[in-house]
Formats: sequence, C-alpha cells, structure tokens
Amino acid sequence: MIQATRIKRASLFTLAFAMASGCDTHEKVSVMSYPEPDSPGARILLEKCGMCHAAPLPSSHVASIWPGVLQRMQIRMTSKGQRALQPEETTILLDYLQRHARIAE
Repeated sequence: MIQATRIKRASLFTLAFAMASGCDTHEKVSVMSYPEPDSPGARILLEKCGMCHAAPLPSSHVASIWPGVLQRMQIRMTSKGQRALQPEETTILLDYLQRHARIAE
C-alpha cells in the first residue's frame, strides 16, 4: 500500500514536471518559429494577436488575404472592449505578415 502511494506520487510529480517543462519549451519554440522574432511586426503580432489566441504564423495565409484578416480581427477586438490597433501598428503588422506570407500556389 505504501509502495503504491509512493509510485503514484512519483508519477504525478514526473507528469507535472514534464508538463511544466513542455509548456516552457513550447513557448520558446513558438516564438523562435516566427520570422524576425525581434522585429516590430513580430512583437505586435505576438503581443496583440496573442492576447486572445495563439498568434498565427505569417505563412498561415497568402499576402492578399492578410488585410481582410486584420480588419476582421480589429472588429472583434473592439467588440470585446479592447483597443484596436493604431494605424501605425496596423501598417507595421500588415507589412510583416505580407513579407512572410505563404507563397500562392
């Protein structure tokens, strides 16, 4: 009985440690997987778009789709009481997303 309790505790500890480590590693890998991760465009994407959901990779869409996606997200932000992006932020973000967008096939 005591042995089973120790095994359960060790298993729970191992699982908790693995989950915590996995989250930390996942976050670092995610940020590093964005092109130019220290650029103003990437920072806006990660800070603003990552507030409500995982920030999409620029390669999620082709360049011509990104303006509509940004417009739709701006509407959602304001409908939830959040501040929409400033025009300069929108310009920087759109430029970043379009420069690193998926190439149309």
